[in-house]
Amino acid sequence: MGSLGELLATRRRRRFVGRAAEKELFRAALAASEAPFAVLHVHGPGGLGKTSLMDVFAALAEEAGARVVRLDGRDLVPSPASLLAALRALVDGPEGLVGDRLPSAGLADDAPISASERLVVLIDSYEHLAPLDDWLRTRLLPRFSTSALTVIAGRMPPAAAWRADPGWRDLLRVVTLRNLDPEDGREYLEAHGVAPALHDRLLELSHGHPLGLSLLVDLMARGGDAPVDPLTPDLVGVLLTRFVDTVPSGPERRALEVCALARVTTESLLRAALGAESAHELFRWLIEVSFIETGPDGVFPHDLARDILDADLRWRDPEAYRQIFRNVAAHVRARLRSSHGSEQQRTIRDLKFLFRNLPGILSPIDWDAWGHHDPEPARAEDPTRPGRRLHAAAAHDARLGTAFVRVSGLVDDPAALLNPRVALHVLRSSSGEARCSDAPT
Repeated sequence: MGSLGELLATRRRRRFVGRAAEKELFRAALAASEAPFAVLHVHGPGGLGKTSLMDVFAALAEEAGARVVRLDGRDLVPSPASLLAALRALVDGPEGLVGDRLPSAGLADDAPISASERLVVLIDSYEHLAPLDDWLRTRLLPRFSTSALTVIAGRMPPAAAWRADPGWRDLLRVVTLRNLDPEDGREYLEAHGVAPALHDRLLELSHGHPLGLSLLVDLMARGGDAPVDPLTPDLVGVLLTRFVDTVPSGPERRALEVCALARVTTESLLRAALGAESAHELFRWLIEVSFIETGPDGVFPHDLARDILDADLRWRDPEAYRQIFRNVAAHVRARLRSSHGSEQQRTIRDLKFLFRNLPGILSPIDWDAWGHHDPEPARAEDPTRPGRRLHAAAAHDARLGTAFVRVSGLVDDPAALLNPRVALHVLRSSSGEARCSDAPT
């Protein structure tokens, strides 16, 4: 018996329509003895179905016997170490790389990266990895074997540096996704059981925008009314609001609130936040909603839908929203206390994500940056960094400066100040007579 994820992937592929040229381009590259390109860059605005197309590419590559590695920029810290760690987790092992393994340091190592089968790397939501673009182009991809095929999907076209590099110029193919044409749109509506009499109207309203079209199908299936103006400037926002109107107050509405709040939603989170014995059924219901996507950690709303959904649900029932917020936060904090390593770092990002839109919070934390950098243990080759930071802090505060001067001559071992806990303990000493032996370590 297969997993729910496999069942979902199969159902989505059956209902996938259009993009014939893109599929044929990718299929031909897989079949060629010498691939006509090394990187396929797919770009277009949100809601055009880039992730769905990547699902199809993954299925085609697996059918061709390739080793498929999928990465999502939303789940990665935009750093070389994070990307290499994700690659190691997916391709290292008994059936992973041949020859040199992916190094833990990665930055200074130029060992080639290859697999026993043909390697196909699919990188989705590439806009979140924009700071890595130069490194990926100049350091990582050149280490792949010549048979490897990489697909990048994001909202922005490739940077000019890709075209300017004569080496990459002939190894890059760029595809711009657009709305579905009327024929593909009708095929989509037929696949979802929409009456032919409604096709022209729904295509006129959505202009073939895949997410807008899927929302219209969901809305009509639940008995909701479609917008009357095909020139509605924010079609997705209007459709989301009307979709929520069709969801009765109760478990399904609460499940949507949890999904809009949390970075990712799982059955265990639904159970903890809602106290619902029906968490399994609610999770399956969420998966069927057109604007809900699935990932390795759980399900989450499409980027275009999340903030609209969150604001609308908060406005409808503020008290219930606050209670669910508290329940979700309690669940995440419980996970934080029991997790370690990379799992703990993901949980920290989950906690940070909860507070992203909370009004009235005054905090020294840079919410945009926090969660994009994972703390690492201090290394022997970095002995001076904490000391420099301590000295810089002292330079900006007279009291800290006075304490710094005192403790610099008082501690038995000045190097011990490189331990932040020791330094903080000494700086807090009002008498200036602290010794490293007195400080907690």
